[in-house]
Amino acid sequence: MKSSIKIFEIFGISVKLHISFLMFILFLFMLFVISYGFIAGIASLLLIFILFSIVLLHELSHSVVAIEFGFKVRSITLYPIGGAADVEIEENPKAELLMAFAGPLFNILFAWVCLILLMFLTPNWSHYLNIFAPEFSLDLFGFLGWIMWINFMLAMFNLLPAFPMDGGRVLRAFLALFMDYLKATKISLLIAKILFVVMILVGLFLTLKGYAFNGIMLVFIGMFLLVAGEGEGRWTETREKFKGMKNRELAVRLQEINGNLTVGDLLNLNLNSFAYSYTLPSSFVVTMNGKIEGVIRINELMNQISTRKISYDTPVYEVMNKNVAFIEADDLITKSFGKILSADLCIVEENRIVIGFLTRDMIIGQNK
Repeated sequence: MKSSIKIFEIFGISVKLHISFLMFILFLFMLFVISYGFIAGIASLLLIFILFSIVLLHELSHSVVAIEFGFKVRSITLYPIGGAADVEIEENPKAELLMAFAGPLFNILFAWVCLILLMFLTPNWSHYLNIFAPEFSLDLFGFLGWIMWINFMLAMFNLLPAFPMDGGRVLRAFLALFMDYLKATKISLLIAKILFVVMILVGLFLTLKGYAFNGIMLVFIGMFLLVAGEGEGRWTETREKFKGMKNRELAVRLQEINGNLTVGDLLNLNLNSFAYSYTLPSSFVVTMNGKIEGVIRINELMNQISTRKISYDTPVYEVMNKNVAFIEADDLITKSFGKILSADLCIVEENRIVIGFLTRDMIIGQNK
């Protein structure tokens, strides 16, 4: 099952919802329905839609700056606590500094726009800034006050100097101006770990004191960001390992098979290969009418057979992975990371001639 679902595309950028985000929406909806009724549940969905529209605009701000620097933005994925842009970026501290700050800057400017509108639209504008007051009402002016504070809080939260927050990227980019990129990342990650562990401990303390909802939310956010920060560290180490290498240097020629063969034919072919070479190919490139259509992995095939999801008579083209991408032989591996890690197979080409293939397993395997 895919971890995210594409909902639309803007400026050539795919906007996706992570499965955890959909589960989070369902959880909040059910919580509000049980606690306050169905109408409150619908209202919560509307507020979530507005909130994550702001998050999307925040991520688009990052993306616009990235595009200005000549980097490709493939997608934006919305998670329960924010969004993440998948940017094909090379090591460039100045670009990262400006990109990271663009999101919070958008929120700060948006907050000021809401405040100015309030000041022009009503003489009683200061009343609508206190969104926690008992007499506060969510009318047009109250809505502007609410949006203003949401943007301000998003900006402050994102400027925390900890990965994967924008503030952590700003800190890493600033440090990278004076030291090695990997070292700058490790320092930023250390600060992030301290902050998020403190956040988790505060959340546990609040839970024990009877503030269960706020406490559990803090624990959830802290743990989520802690895991995301660790992923950022591994990603940076991987980039450093392949730094300066071109796709052609890692590309290999995988054995090709016809997609009309059955699974049984493929496994027999694999065993015959082992008899002559004493090594079992782990993957095969699948071709149909002379055109590369996908890739098939033997371990995945064996798992499907053992669980009886497929039979030995199933044609290979029905079970192959069709997510194929194309990359240039002389491009840097680090530049092609996004395609390599997201596709089932990357075809390495030189002047439109196939010279080899790369898979995410080759990258992940070499980084262990």
